[in-house]
Amino acid sequence: MKILRLVRGLLLLFSLFFADSGYSKDSVPEPVLQVGHQKKITCASCSSDGRYLLTGSLDGFAILWDAESGRQLRAFHSVSGVVTGVAFSPDCQRLAICGKDEISLWECATGKRIQVFRPKHVQGNVTFSPNGKYLLIEVPRLGHAGIAQAIIFDADTGRFRTVSHGKPGADSRDDISARFSPDGKFILTGSDDKVAVLWTTENCEKVRSFEGHGGPVTTVAFSADGKRVATGSADKKVFVWEAATGKKLLSFNGRASVTAIVFNRDGNSIAAGYENGAVSLWHATKPEEIHQLKTTDGAPSAVEFRPGHAELMAVSGHKLDKYGWCIDVWDTKTGKNVRNQRGPIVDVGPIIVSQNGRFLLTGGLFGRVGLWDITKGSRVASLKGHHKETNGLAKLVFLVAAREVNNSVTQVAVSQDGRKGFSADLNGVTIIWDLEAGKKLHECNQGFAIASLVISPDAERFYAATAIIGRHIGGPGKPGEIVAWEVKTGKKVFSFTPEGDKGVTCLAVNIDGKKLWAGFEDGSVIVWDAGTGKRLDIRKPHKERVVSVIFSPDGKRVVTASEDKTIELWDARDLVWQRSFGDKTYTPTSVAISPDNKSLLIGSWSTQEPVTLWDISTGKKQRSFNSEMGVDEVAFGSEGRLALTTNRNGTVGIWDVTTGEECVRLVGFGNDDWAVLDPRGVFDVSPKSRERVMYRLDGKLDVRPQPERLSPGLLAQIWKGQRPALKDAGKK
Repeated sequence: MKILRLVRGLLLLFSLFFADSGYSKDSVPEPVLQVGHQKKITCASCSSDGRYLLTGSLDGFAILWDAESGRQLRAFHSVSGVVTGVAFSPDCQRLAICGKDEISLWECATGKRIQVFRPKHVQGNVTFSPNGKYLLIEVPRLGHAGIAQAIIFDADTGRFRTVSHGKPGADSRDDISARFSPDGKFILTGSDDKVAVLWTTENCEKVRSFEGHGGPVTTVAFSADGKRVATGSADKKVFVWEAATGKKLLSFNGRASVTAIVFNRDGNSIAAGYENGAVSLWHATKPEEIHQLKTTDGAPSAVEFRPGHAELMAVSGHKLDKYGWCIDVWDTKTGKNVRNQRGPIVDVGPIIVSQNGRFLLTGGLFGRVGLWDITKGSRVASLKGHHKETNGLAKLVFLVAAREVNNSVTQVAVSQDGRKGFSADLNGVTIIWDLEAGKKLHECNQGFAIASLVISPDAERFYAATAIIGRHIGGPGKPGEIVAWEVKTGKKVFSFTPEGDKGVTCLAVNIDGKKLWAGFEDGSVIVWDAGTGKRLDIRKPHKERVVSVIFSPDGKRVVTASEDKTIELWDARDLVWQRSFGDKTYTPTSVAISPDNKSLLIGSWSTQEPVTLWDISTGKKQRSFNSEMGVDEVAFGSEGRLALTTNRNGTVGIWDVTTGEECVRLVGFGNDDWAVLDPRGVFDVSPKSRERVMYRLDGKLDVRPQPERLSPGLLAQIWKGQRPALKDAGKK
């Protein structure tokens, strides 16, 4: 009887736990990695109930955050590859996400995409009308002679009408700011003609203008009662106007060009963000500053009051860095910064696996190189040697071309014996590593961003090609130059510059090490004598940039892939074409050949079929991998049973080649912190990164840690083909 009572008591406690937590004991866990954005945040919106923050980024994702805890709840992937606008519907049930030539609507609670519209030239910020029926989209000026527009878009039918505002051919700005009035009857726009204009929503008729700024009107806002409007300008000023008459009520002098403004819900405060990273909180009824704030890094792209809370949120990023981002939260009563989140925190870029199956080498942002020992099942080191930022020369080049200020490691390679690793960066530096010791052996400086590198089969030499982007001034090396280096000493053997400044995009060496192949920006492929640099052959198999040239492991075939959406197989001896792969629907980003020479793996940025496997002998597609996002690179594991991908969210996926299902996902958080995540619900993680792995149960938005799902050695087990059964998962 006592035992029966004890069992009943335990069952009661168990049921109460799940009742209190709101979760079912039978629910299937959904892992949610706390990785954030991988590139600069472009836009943000706070839900009307103050519970959530939605951000969009250049990385092609919109992320839903818990506004209280800062936890990442969901990620929404835009097919366009970039997110320029995000918005909550008034009832917080739907989300609108705007990308390049794409508008998508999503269910907030489930993450399910409801509708997709693809109007041409749409790529701006977005807001819902108060009744949730319409979307207001800001569209930048198209071409030098175009005029910026605000589009009123029917979210049910896809029909739209437009308002054009701005100066055609203006030299100063090419964007527009637009907002609905609280009753939805009007829209307010600001543009580079230094004027804000009020329009009717129904027929887009001009009602009145608000004139007085000395520069382009960069941002506009309505008060909650619709009686006042605020305008911010490149002239560093914020004006408050009476909406009904156009009378100027207040003027605030800022510290730089205004990037964002917003009224609080009560209408008694205005927040303004500035290009120099400052944020001001002003009284909305008198010209008095309440708090002078500062973002953690860069100009705010959006400022938002959190409804129901005394908090002000700003999302920002350095204007010269397309990667760095920050979310700051301040207490509006004290002006104290109560929370800030910075990114990117994930450092995965290119990947390579050693042929002995032991090491996985990854490149990434801020000079990071990650070394994973697969046999141990963990990331064992962050190899330090590359500078975190670009030097003056690289800055000059990439500020124009790629907007880089951090020094990304863009190329990695491993010798065939698995003993030496190679990593190259935007500063033009290639470092040779002893992988066993995690020690730097040599540093080879070409003074210009490395576009590609490859190791000879005997590991006695490596070849590195510099980019041609920008103008080279001083320093070692030349733009567009190919250099042969001696691995043992780190000394330069010889160099040559291909004719015509075509721009090397990828390199490959054939199996006997005698021929060096290169793909170019113009779609051509050139072959040289690898010992002397003498040109042997030149072909132009593609119309656009060549993204990959790779040899089969047996050396008999070579595959070339291009941005013209073609992938071709050639006889490596005489360059005779054999067959094509793919359906020319998606642009390939990377290709890999299996160790047994039988299969070709193709990666792309497509969200429809980002990873596909093809039979080399027949040219037929074998299967698509079950990936929900585009990939940058693909590779095979040493035995060919597994495939690896670098995903658009900065993680590395490891896949079962036979089934196309994801086995595990890896992520490095910088330094020596890491996580390994099985989609079925178990994980392994470094001690400092446990808070990065959260789980959702019962499909609810809320996420929380599940420490009981920790499974040490998970990666090593999967690599050996010993994926733990679910009944054993989580056992220590």
